[in-house]
Amino acid sequence: MLEFDEKIKGLNLFEKIANISSEIDYLQKDDKVGFGNNAYKAISSEKVIGVCAEKMNKYGIVIIPVDQVYKRTDELVSVDNEGKSKYNRISDVDVKYEVINIHNTTQKIVTIASGTGVDTQDKGVGKAQTYAYKNMLVKLFAIPTGDDTDKVHSDDYNKKLYGDTKKETTISKPNNQHLQTHKCSKCGVDVNENVAKFSNAKYKKVLCINCQKAEK
Repeated sequence: MLEFDEKIKGLNLFEKIANISSEIDYLQKDDKVGFGNNAYKAISSEKVIGVCAEKMNKYGIVIIPVDQVYKRTDELVSVDNEGKSKYNRISDVDVKYEVINIHNTTQKIVTIASGTGVDTQDKGVGKAQTYAYKNMLVKLFAIPTGDDTDKVHSDDYNKKLYGDTKKETTISKPNNQHLQTHKCSKCGVDVNENVAKFSNAKYKKVLCINCQKAEK
């Protein structure tokens, strides 16, 4: 059971937050993001959450998620020789948190943080929630950490997941040429050339991702 001295119990919520902020020094980067020439060092969620949890327990602060807005986008990456599609599943969350003083539960504030997670299956939302929570703690307690924009480096993500795409029949234009924009024959939205080629091959017409799903 946590024990608190009378001085800590007498602090209001803002005094507790200020004390926590003053006691957390610059956090050294302990993680490696990406790989190859684009790799860089960053501060891990585990380190941020661990340091903050210790101080929150000391001062009697709890943080509870009370609301979340979730969106997932499926980004078509390539199609192999067997016609199997590969997608990046990009999860975005906006989470609302209540920060509460346990010694006076009428003292609370609301803070909001966002997070994005990329995964090929269903782990993206968990990654997004973890990133949002980490980001919220860093902002709430004004923790200097240096740059940490993403857990997965965007330049390396596809290469790590899918290997050398030259070995597949992809829907990418060679030599990084500009991709032409098409129109969905059903709803009229813009469709990039990758999606248009895949749609023409499978449905014999240009369809956006959403209209392709409706065809199934």
